[in-house]
Amino acid sequence: MKPTVPLVGLTLIALALAAYLWNSKSQLVAENDALKKRVSIAAANPSPTKADENKPEAKDSAVQTTETPAPPVVSEEEAARRKEFGEKMAAQQQKESDARYIAKLNVLKTRLDLTPEQQEMAAVELQKARDVRKAARESFKPGQPPDFAMMQQMMKSESLAAAEIRAKLAPEQQVKYDALRQEERVERAEDQTNRQMSDWQQYLKMSPEQKDAVFQAMSGQALANDPELQPDAADFEEVKKRMEASQTAQREALAGVLDEAQMNTYDEMNKGRAGLFGGFGGPGGGGPPPAR
Repeated sequence: MKPTVPLVGLTLIALALAAYLWNSKSQLVAENDALKKRVSIAAANPSPTKADENKPEAKDSAVQTTETPAPPVVSEEEAARRKEFGEKMAAQQQKESDARYIAKLNVLKTRLDLTPEQQEMAAVELQKARDVRKAARESFKPGQPPDFAMMQQMMKSESLAAAEIRAKLAPEQQVKYDALRQEERVERAEDQTNRQMSDWQQYLKMSPEQKDAVFQAMSGQALANDPELQPDAADFEEVKKRMEASQTAQREALAGVLDEAQMNTYDEMNKGRAGLFGGFGGPGGGGPPPAR
């Protein structure tokens, strides 16, 4: 079975920003807890009156109550655990990336009848795209805003590599390559839809007829929204607007297929995920409905 190219672009940008927003939320909670602690200390040690301001001990006490607590210290054991986890994740990602790279080259070689020189050229271009994606992943730091320019480079890496490869093919090879690229887009759309459908079915309990209708609508929408077919976004705000527009279109399509109870479940599930772009049907899909 021909491998698909990993989905990049708006979805990855949204996920990166979602992770940033999630980490930012955790930081705000920690800062709020620290603020409560400082308020508690201040209440136990009221500020000195004007009559007391000239007293050295009063000044010292006032200064102490306004100090910001030091950030929590991570134990060596916890730091080691986090490092080990990160290394395992990186190794797994590298392994999967290597497998996709080799499989992609084999597909190009077989489908396009590449010459040895063309095979070397394709390997170089695909490796450039891999390097860009790797640099983008490594540039992202939890709790810090993702670099939008780097995310844009990652989004365009696949299409730029494809353009370079296509430019160095013979006319008859270009026709085959265009057909192959379209097949990959369709497979990406269908894979994304299948993952969403798997998540949705747990809660929406769709009939066979509903599943067929939803799959056709969602796979068509996913294909139209393929990152390679979208113009560059100016900033994260534009990315967010596009994701929200896609979510609205998705709901409208589902409303024509699902019954009222199913749509209520769909909406409930989206409420719990709306802050992370895309909701129930967004990047990755899924998620249990909020507790009642």
